[in-house]
Amino acid sequence: MTTPARPGWPTPWPEVDRAVERLLEGVGDAVGGQLVGLYLHGSLALGDFFPPASDIDFHGATAGTLGRKALERLGALHAAFKAEGGWVARRASAGRRSARTGTSPSAARGRPGCSTGG
Repeated sequence: MTTPARPGWPTPWPEVDRAVERLLEGVGDAVGGQLVGLYLHGSLALGDFFPPASDIDFHGATAGTLGRKALERLGALHAAFKAEGGWVARRASAGRRSARTGTSPSAARGRPGCSTGG
């Protein structure tokens, strides 16, 4: 039995590519040198993405725990995406993990394959 190939990069959807690139740039600007990588998961990474219904799921890995200022910048980034309306703003969702501890800030504080390297 063979499994279907996962889509590569760029994806077949230019608007999805632009959204992922905007997220990568925005998160990178928000957390600076702390960013280890952004990793796609969910339907886009597994080949089941359907633009009218799917969202873009990713995890961001940082070199350590983010400070208040970085979290505020991430919150502002999220608010800006949301305020824009449209498919990209409505469809972006995210999870974050610390590469150092492997823990999610949301687990500790109740908050929120494309890699930057690391």
